[in-house]
Amino acid sequence: IKESSNGISHKYNRTHLNLSGLGIESLGSGFFEHFEELTTLDVSLNDIRFIEDLALYGLRNLRKLDISHNSGLYTLRSKSLLPLEKLEEINLDATHISSLSPSVFRYNPSLRKLSLNTPFTICDCDLQKLVQKFEFDDESICLYPVKLRGVPVKSIKNDAHICKAFSDLEMRVVKTKKARSSGGSYWEVDCSVNDVEGHVIEMKLDGRPLHSHSLDRHHIILHIFDNFVPHHPWICYAEIEGAPDAKAFHVPSSCPEEVIRNGGREVRFPGTPPDTILEIRCPNSSIILPRECSSTGVWSGVDISFCPEVSFPCESKVNETNIDEYLRNAN
Repeated sequence: IKESSNGISHKYNRTHLNLSGLGIESLGSGFFEHFEELTTLDVSLNDIRFIEDLALYGLRNLRKLDISHNSGLYTLRSKSLLPLEKLEEINLDATHISSLSPSVFRYNPSLRKLSLNTPFTICDCDLQKLVQKFEFDDESICLYPVKLRGVPVKSIKNDAHICKAFSDLEMRVVKTKKARSSGGSYWEVDCSVNDVEGHVIEMKLDGRPLHSHSLDRHHIILHIFDNFVPHHPWICYAEIEGAPDAKAFHVPSSCPEEVIRNGGREVRFPGTPPDTILEIRCPNSSIILPRECSSTGVWSGVDISFCPEVSFPCESKVNETNIDEYLRNAN
């Protein structure tokens, strides 16, 4: 903003700032630290995918915030709106936010109006708590559960069925046997509904819906490649007997990348998912070294003395006294 202040001066008058349609992709921490007098901020019609904690720090007088029409925005973090104590209205229309935790707005005691007209709104228990606390307009409608599809979000305020608790929604890592890998492991995360009347809606990570490899009424099975282990829980959304349910699932820790050296031997073991046997070939050799990453993310011991030593002639200086030896090793 500072670098392009001349270019947007016609959109800024100390209390109102319009940054719509500028192609902004993210809001980083301290983005607005020098705009303390702002009361209205419009960042709609951009490509915002992520709002960092404290990105709006400094906007202590902000009363109206428009983040609508950012289709790549899937979630708000718990401190994204800190410390907007005077915020009264927020517009999240035409984003891909499907549901929000009430904790997102715990730092906004003055908030009274929330607009959430998105293409994938899940009217779950969390959203009901927001409806009971804030004003929603008629344009915000439910997509799930199916029986409420097309119903205004504000109408679920007193629906006792919304927060019904369930115990038959499961998430787990599926492994029928230990996976073997040479640097690219394969494993699965399964979101399952045991109730015959239930079906899975979607699986999320960091608020972003994930495409499933296979999908039927009761399962989403996500196939994971490239040793990917998330730092945050997966969230599985399902609908059971007409009511929404959600469950978080933490994937166990992975084994970190490790380089083992022994004399002239060096073997690199890449980061690997839990409960996996990794098979690595010794450098310049056909010898295979198996090594296990346990279910708790701990490497097993490994002996690399079976690997042949590798000389590195280029590491020493070449002079007239060792030139003959250098050429023999190089050949």
